Amino acid sequence: MTSTGNACARCAAGLVLGHGLAFAVQENGAQRAGSGVRAMGISAFSAIDDDVNGITWNPGGSVQLESAEVSVSGGGYWRRSSPPGFVSQTSTTASLDYLDFALPLNLLGIQQTIGFFWQRQFDFTRSTSLTFGDEFTSNAFSNNQDGSFASIGLSYAIEPLPGLGIGATLASWRNSHTHASHFHSISTTDSSVIGTPIRIVTEDEFETRSVGGNNVVTGIWFRATPELTLAFVYRPAFNLAIETVEHVREHDQDGPTASDNLSDTSQGRWHYPPSATLGCAWTLSDADTVAVDCTWTRWSAYWIEAHGDRANPISRFVDQHRLPDGYNVYIGYERIILFDEALCAARIGMLYEELPSRATSALDNVDPVDPHVDRYFGGSLGASLVTRFLTYDVALQVRRGQHVGTGQETSVDHSATVTSAVLVAGVTLMFAN
Repeated sequence: MTSTGNACARCAAGLVLGHGLAFAVQENGAQRAGSGVRAMGISAFSAIDDDVNGITWNPGGSVQLESAEVSVSGGGYWRRSSPPGFVSQTSTTASLDYLDFALPLNLLGIQQTIGFFWQRQFDFTRSTSLTFGDEFTSNAFSNNQDGSFASIGLSYAIEPLPGLGIGATLASWRNSHTHASHFHSISTTDSSVIGTPIRIVTEDEFETRSVGGNNVVTGIWFRATPELTLAFVYRPAFNLAIETVEHVREHDQDGPTASDNLSDTSQGRWHYPPSATLGCAWTLSDADTVAVDCTWTRWSAYWIEAHGDRANPISRFVDQHRLPDGYNVYIGYERIILFDEALCAARIGMLYEELPSRATSALDNVDPVDPHVDRYFGGSLGASLVTRFLTYDVALQVRRGQHVGTGQETSVDHSATVTSAVLVAGVTLMFAN
């Protein structure tokens, strides 16, 4: 087999090894900062943070709420990966996106807010197929998966001084709590020897779920001046306990092989790295707001552990300690338009994200290869209609990365162009005092 064929074969094995978790970051970007259609439309929200969705973006900012609010949204997700020389892969799905509730309280003269949320964090729906070989062999690999990881939890915020909010959220990722922290994956490898009847088809089916794991998010919101607010959000590293049930089906030209109809259940851990966000929002006028969020993520602390072996989810040939830190920048603008019986808002945002990847290599070996970051650029649009008790929101976000996904979207000596789009719509009910 040629070096490209060997590289592709190892790429296929790497896709199976990660059980789909390797795609979580590339599929969704860094861990979602928070829920909310309005927040998606403006991209930068940690320092604005003045509606029910603040409990997941920056819990400290939820002290701004004046009445109870409940919010729900659903979304449609579209993604295309286009590796040069390979067939483009497109996947689509639709799902409930989040459900949030927040209740402001004034106890002993101190403003406080408690909240509850369910949030779809990672989407795993995708398809990948590769065909490779040389003058002696022909090989085809495909992977199809669907599902998500979600979190459910509680939030609390307090305003110890006027204009200063401090808060925290505690979330569980256990599938028995969220009922949406699992995904299904089927990988098929079809190998044959040219000019002979030898052909082996292997199908690996995985059912993966989160059986344990919690995380905490802390946030500070501060009104520095009437026009300027500042924010700091910290998300410590956390572990998810993962259980995977594997079923193997295999046959050759003579029928089922000795590896056919095998099953195995394994336990593992998914370690997600720490991150921190600095944000600011500047109110230019009663109708205009500009916001900026900057996020740092320590990708060298990103790994999975299965069968006692700890590895980087991006590639088993990458030493996770060598992964560079990632820096993301989000910029947004919101314009409010007043009418007699309602209020409308229009939003636009831009984003830049650095996600962990690996250097292009003509041939993998036992020595670690140099990692680097993949760069994604994108933008968002959003709009709202606000009545006395109801708010209707819609937002569209598009992300695109060129020369990304080495060893994930394609073979280890190629990269791809990856484009994704998310369209979400939601409604918020406000309980007036």
